[in-house]
Amino acid sequence: MKFTTLAIAIGLQLAAAGALAGESVATVNDGHASAERAPDRTDLKVRMKMAAMYISGAGVEQDIDRAIAIYEAAAAEDVAFAQYRLARIYLDGELLPPAPARAFDWLQRAARLGFVDAQLELSRLYAEGRGVDADDVEAHKWLNLAGSLGAVGTDERQAELEARMSFGDRVHARYLANKCKMNRYEDC
Repeated sequence: MKFTTLAIAIGLQLAAAGALAGESVATVNDGHASAERAPDRTDLKVRMKMAAMYISGAGVEQDIDRAIAIYEAAAAEDVAFAQYRLARIYLDGELLPPAPARAFDWLQRAARLGFVDAQLELSRLYAEGRGVDADDVEAHKWLNLAGSLGAVGTDERQAELEARMSFGDRVHARYLANKCKMNRYEDC
């Protein structure tokens, strides 16, 4: 009885993993690509988990290209987490050569979807001029937006930025952040 229950549970997990990763159950079992896709977005968590597994090699053979393909497919559907993960891959330089400009583009997309971690990282890139021209007003704006969504530690970082900004730049940064919020991140 216990073995049957376990076998059914494993079978369901494999089916879910395959369907949610956009693959057939046969794909999960034999590791070959499939054109089948799950019909809806309920698969998101599993797709993200599969991509993470391909990056780490946990339970599967490490395959960075496949992980990136999974993240890119989700990113094309405006999944902010996938956009953020792509940005981290291109920014960190651990898996691929660093590409800060490419990371910046993915961070912008995720930040405009309200993804707090992307907003914090985007603020840092603007403050440091990494992958983009340094711009304290933009750095402050994104830090302000992340703080308004509950990010921790933004007050200290804002104080550091404000110490090197003029009064007019601080006011302008707050104006841009408020405009961004009012327009639901459309004009950020």
